[in-house]
Amino acid sequence: MASSQDAPTWNSEANRPLWISALPIPPFAVGIGLLTGALLTSAYLGIRQEYLYSTYGKHPKEAMFFIHALSLPGFLLLFSDIWQTCIRFNESPPLDVLDLGVPIPSLWAQLISICLLQWICITNVYKLTSLTSSLNVTMVITLRKFLSLALSIYVFENPFKWMHATGTTLVLIGTLLFTDINYDTSSLWRRLSRRASAEKCD
Repeated sequence: MASSQDAPTWNSEANRPLWISALPIPPFAVGIGLLTGALLTSAYLGIRQEYLYSTYGKHPKEAMFFIHALSLPGFLLLFSDIWQTCIRFNESPPLDVLDLGVPIPSLWAQLISICLLQWICITNVYKLTSLTSSLNVTMVITLRKFLSLALSIYVFENPFKWMHATGTTLVLIGTLLFTDINYDTSSLWRRLSRRASAEKCD
């Protein structure tokens, strides 16, 4: 008898996990729901970070390390899916990097590129968290996620429907409502330059 671990967890035809295909809602709605949940939890995380910085000082690198390190055990809950994904990545077509004759699976190359870009993004987010309020950081992250969603629609050639237009309008209106047109950016740049000088001295 086959064990539950041997049961397939990936829908190859639809290119998505089986549990998403089994839901009675469109897969796109699942992504929107996950994005909404991530937005709410990231907003709460920003509030806790603001309290952390005000209590123990502003140390964005240390905060970034501990938040990500403490989250790693949670991936054990998805070990089966991660293992199946690693197998699919290993079976992807090879990609020759700089004609060095070292074939690398193309999906692994894409994942490494995404991780590098994500590292650059999240590092600057934590620096921004230590320089401004959590509300401003949340608005920046929301706008960034919207741009990522719009880019995915363009790259994967998904149809742009009235729901997308409505979401675009709401995001732009919300961003403008929370934008301080008269904000003096010189003070922010001064704080950035002082922090860079302090890091060089350390």
